[in-house]
Amino acid sequence: MLSNLLNLIFSLFIFSSFNLNANETKHVIAIGAPTIDFLLDVDESFLDSIKGEKGGCEVVDWPTFKSIVHENRSFLRRYATGGSSANTIKGLASLGLEASFFGRIGNDDLGEFFFNRLLEIGVTPELIRTEKPTQQVACLITPDCQRTMRCFLGATLEFSDHDIIPEIFEGKHLVHIEGYALRHEGLVKKAFSLAKEKGLKTSFDLGAHELAREYKDSLMKEILPSVDVLFANQDEAFALTGLDPKEACEELQKMVDTVVILIGKDGCFVGSKGTTSHFGTTPAEMVDSTGAGDLFASGFIYGYLKGLSHQESAQIGNLLGGAVVEEVGAEISDERWERLLHKIRSLESLPALAGK
Repeated sequence: MLSNLLNLIFSLFIFSSFNLNANETKHVIAIGAPTIDFLLDVDESFLDSIKGEKGGCEVVDWPTFKSIVHENRSFLRRYATGGSSANTIKGLASLGLEASFFGRIGNDDLGEFFFNRLLEIGVTPELIRTEKPTQQVACLITPDCQRTMRCFLGATLEFSDHDIIPEIFEGKHLVHIEGYALRHEGLVKKAFSLAKEKGLKTSFDLGAHELAREYKDSLMKEILPSVDVLFANQDEAFALTGLDPKEACEELQKMVDTVVILIGKDGCFVGSKGTTSHFGTTPAEMVDSTGAGDLFASGFIYGYLKGLSHQESAQIGNLLGGAVVEEVGAEISDERWERLLHKIRSLESLPALAGK
């Protein structure tokens, strides 16, 4: 009888230890450019008056940025914290994961605003201060709700591979890097290399079709083989592969374990180990597409780290992406977050979320 009791106690201990590990809160670090987004309502003729393609993101100098934003204040809806990786990590923090953000930020009022907003949401800022101004982006929103971005880099110009040290990956489970970091190509390569040495999972968001086109060779030969989860929209996937979304998803699986290709209101393709599936999206009343892909990535990464299926992960991603397009800017309101977390909890196969 004593033997049976000891066996029962031992079994309960093992079961308890297993569950503790299974429910361990995952810690994600995002690397990218701390950014302040200036959200402006413009018409098509305004886009025709400035250089660059509609729907993309191009770098401009300070005089050009000033002429777009500061001389058109009547178009300005609001300003808010932004940046692709920052948007994604804020979403993960709101889902209840431990979250950190690493990048270079200006020692200015906009930098302080960004820093404090991360703290409010529950993200640990791991930021390097510099005397250059904080990066700023003009998000130009046309009547079709599409956003076109023009970016003044500022402090991000000083971000380099020398900033990437092994210590920033200690205690983390996954590192997420934005495609805009490709402007510092050595930084991306070093970050993924060190992360792999530390046993982290890696995710990468291509971010803009211009970047996919410009850095195609490096991406295909050196960067993507170090990526566990790749996010791209159909334009970025085409720029990289020349293929339609499904075929691009199949092709990129030759280098990346899990590939997610977003196709707007038609949902996404998710592929892994030679199997590609299509998942529909959540109906939404779009007012601004800023942050849609970033918040989708938050939801998918959450599911990925929890060991959920591709369908469940995409479902969470679509919930978040569908929610953020119904608001102006790349943040979901606290009230909407409450409703989202309730929906996610209602999915029977999902564990309870900490959340907001």
